Amino acid sequence: MNDNVKNEIGGSVGYKLVTGENCLPFASPDSSLMQRAGFIGSHCG
Repeated sequence: MNDNVKNEIGGSVGYKLVTGENCLPFASPDSSLMQRAGFIGSHCG
């Protein structure tokens, strides 16, 4: 977040990662989905 710069409606610009409830994918580790997008098996934080 950048509190020194404001957007058109007066809010701070930028992004903030917010942790919350989530789950791992239900796809099998051997599935084509997990082979193409294996990063979805890891969480940030």
